Amino acid sequence: MTARKKDEPKEEAKALIYCGPALPNGILSRFAVYRGGIPKHLDEHLKKCPSLEQLFVPVDSLSSTLLAIETMGTAEHALYQEVQAYVKGGAR
Repeated sequence: MTARKKDEPKEEAKALIYCGPALPNGILSRFAVYRGGIPKHLDEHLKKCPSLEQLFVPVDSLSSTLLAIETMGTAEHALYQEVQAYVKGGAR
């Protein structure tokens, strides 16, 4: 393992984009982009609906993920449906 030189830029934090349905009251918007991981304010929702986490994907995977969400029978479609049911059940 080599040490990074002092003047080398740090590796940019990977951006994630949320592809699921929006949570009410502005808690989480569809297509919101986050750097450095999933925000802590979503921890309670992630515990109640673990499928939420799976719908945060790298930005460069957005188009393939959206296609999969729209395709019945895919894992992404099932995840989206689970989050949608969570939202309709009164996610706050």
